[in-house]
Amino acid sequence: MVSPHKRQRSRRKEAHAPQSFFTKVSDRTGAPARSFTLLTGLSLVMLIAYYLFNGNLQTAFLIPSGAAVLVYVIGSSAGVKLLGDRGARRCSVLARRPAR
Repeated sequence: MVSPHKRQRSRRKEAHAPQSFFTKVSDRTGAPARSFTLLTGLSLVMLIAYYLFNGNLQTAFLIPSGAAVLVYVIGSSAGVKLLGDRGARRCSVLARRPAR
């Protein structure tokens, strides 16, 4: 259960957050429905475009998954670089911990 103090602090942060047409949150679901609608619409447009131009559907699905893997690798390498020796020591300590 979230305390009333934390809930009010969260509301204050939201008041200072940039607002746009797509940030409106649904009262019923608590999700940004307009953003989901936009993403669904754009996905359908791309699938229709692949169909109309006889594109390879397998390639259409491999491109986003490959991009996700690339983002993961770049984010992991940035984390390792930011942690530097400190992160390497922590990881090595966890790896060498004897089994009990």
